[in-house]
Amino acid sequence: VDHAKSMIYRNNRIKLCHTKEELIKEKDETIMNTRVHFQDYSTYMECTYDNVCMKIYYDDKSIVDVVIDEP
Repeated sequence: VDHAKSMIYRNNRIKLCHTKEELIKEKDETIMNTRVHFQDYSTYMECTYDNVCMKIYYDDKSIVDVVIDEP
């Protein structure tokens, strides 16, 4: 979740401050030997790994909700 939070906060800062930096819409990280894919959909961050899909919903002030889908 820390990786997703830092990506959310960074993208929100760029949007709110209207900087010329590019938003990070998608990235892959290896966390504890597990490949995790992060995708930012502007209102939520989707984190997928193994058979898990976690959606972290946010607004311009904070994280609002977290939903985890597991098989």
